[in-house]
Amino acid sequence: MYLKKIKKKFFILIKILFKFLGLEVKKINLVDLKIDKAKKINNPITREKYLRKLILQFKANLQLQKELLNCLTEQGSKLFQKEFENYKKIFHLRNEIKKLSLLNVEFITPGIVTGSVGNYYALETLIEAKKLNLRPQKKIVVLLKSHEKPRNKTLFKYFKEYLTIIEDDDSINSYKELSKQAEIPIGYGLDFNNKKFLLLDHAANFIEQKKYEKKYFQPTLKLTEEDYEEGRKLLKQFKVSKNSWHVTLHVREPGYRGETEKNTTENFRNA
Repeated sequence: MYLKKIKKKFFILIKILFKFLGLEVKKINLVDLKIDKAKKINNPITREKYLRKLILQFKANLQLQKELLNCLTEQGSKLFQKEFENYKKIFHLRNEIKKLSLLNVEFITPGIVTGSVGNYYALETLIEAKKLNLRPQKKIVVLLKSHEKPRNKTLFKYFKEYLTIIEDDDSINSYKELSKQAEIPIGYGLDFNNKKFLLLDHAANFIEQKKYEKKYFQPTLKLTEEDYEEGRKLLKQFKVSKNSWHVTLHVREPGYRGETEKNTTENFRNA
């Protein structure tokens, strides 16, 4: 009993010292520790088994279910659809219990703007769903740490007007726990006003159908005059007249995320 009191006083003193130094002491979430351990398991099959044990231990945990989906995606597993259905159930249950529908904000992972350029497809789908009133009109918030930079600054510039970006460390720390609860999984899919939750490609198709029904044909993004002028200069450089039709090619090659000609699984599309 006496040792417990000493231990408690010791930790209080440590907290006071850290606070004086401008640092903050927080209890580490056990699930976060387990997820970090899972991420260090290179073999996806071994990692899947480990995650399934954790899911049994920490029931209805959205973060663990998300990691399992990542693992199954990596394997190209047929079990993805079944686990995605489980993910949807947990997602809606969490929203009801924590009353997240009452919040006026929703968070997206920084990876949408710092990762592959193709990730913007998910963000565009979210923005268009809001424009068509298929989802609540909430602020889209992204916590962007100082060392995290947009993959493509020009593209980011066009999406920036739709985002609330929080960059200072103190605010990021304040919102960190809330962001875990209110982060929407747009990398996988999107939920709509009628509680329908669709995989991302299905969600994008659903939105296109609604656009056609509502005769809504406004583009989400419009080139700035500055970028138009840059494009005109390039056409002139290539001796293409202003009003001529022209074709652009998106040529893919190995090199991204450790991909080489030897280990690639994308030979069908690589140059």
